[in-house]
Amino acid sequence: MSIKIDTSRELEEIHLSLTRILDERDRLFPKHDPQNTKDVRKILKAYANVLKSIEVPNWEPDNKLIDSAKNLTQKCVFICGFMKSGTTLLLELLDNHPELIVMPGDSNLINWINNTLNTPLEERLTNWDVHWISRLINPTGQKPFWIMGEKVHPYLEFLYYLNYWLEDLPSSDTSPFIAVVLAFYCANPQRATDPKFWVEKNPRNELKVDQILNYFPSARFIHIIRDPRSNMASLKRRCKLHKLNWDVEGYSYAIQKSNKLGFFYQKRLGKSRYHILRYEDLIKNPEIEMKTIANFLGIKIDNNLLYPTVNGLPAKSNTMFKDRQIQGKIFANLSEKWRTELDLSEQKEIYAILYPIAKRLGYDWKLGSISWANYLYYCQARIRYLASRMLK
Repeated sequence: MSIKIDTSRELEEIHLSLTRILDERDRLFPKHDPQNTKDVRKILKAYANVLKSIEVPNWEPDNKLIDSAKNLTQKCVFICGFMKSGTTLLLELLDNHPELIVMPGDSNLINWINNTLNTPLEERLTNWDVHWISRLINPTGQKPFWIMGEKVHPYLEFLYYLNYWLEDLPSSDTSPFIAVVLAFYCANPQRATDPKFWVEKNPRNELKVDQILNYFPSARFIHIIRDPRSNMASLKRRCKLHKLNWDVEGYSYAIQKSNKLGFFYQKRLGKSRYHILRYEDLIKNPEIEMKTIANFLGIKIDNNLLYPTVNGLPAKSNTMFKDRQIQGKIFANLSEKWRTELDLSEQKEIYAILYPIAKRLGYDWKLGSISWANYLYYCQARIRYLASRMLK
């Protein structure tokens, strides 16, 4: 049932202020201005709370949508991969396919479950609706915003469907999130026409595969990897930009673990359940790689798989470089900025830890300015380091 209301003056004023503040956030991206972040959160909460105060007499769910949604609770795909490896691009390429319900941005499903596991359900759901209204308006911190359009009706309908599903679904650790997925599908003007899967993305999902399978036994996984040198250079830029601790050794071992887990779970679950692709292959040959993913999921090959979107709206590239933030297209430049962004000692550290897994992943690493003597020296240093840890 379509909702028809007259928007209040208060809501219109909040909308104008929110649009202005979000535009400023997009201008600043990827930087995070503390005051802007505070303003965005405050006004998004105000907008959501005004929405919650609006009553729609005689609201009824659309029974056809309800019947369609009920078949989807266990039909899910999880995107895996390390931070800055291409998980966002992959999510946005899947976004506008007519057979997929793609949750916008990092959904943090398993992290949310783990952080609230011992909390009563009523407390777990505190501000759950406000949180997701905010996510549907500002999913990534950059344009596009208002991904269901700027009219109030779809967001209000989302709240009504969310309440419906929270009451209808059997109580479980995952039911609040599934209720969000189904409400997003039912309320979304850009909804999938023939949904077969919902898709969730959070970097490092590969660390939680066993827990995901405990909740969703038939889940499928797509794990994207990236040349660790480029991945490390991007992580270094991120740490510098956000004033985070840059630990070349720690990140190297974390990437090593992430990629090893990809091989482990692909072997355990089989290639029909766990698909691995390289970011570089996706960038160079998107038609081939997305066709392979379509076949992996058993969905039709669709031209929309070649254009990154957020709920059908052209997406900006999720990059640390402003000049690379193109919209609605794959940025296909595979530069080797890592050569200048990583100093020689960092490159040696990365080679020593990640050379074996990089070779297994199909990356042809040539040592270049790093001599074999230096490489072997760092390998010996790693062996001594690992031995010391085992003796503790």
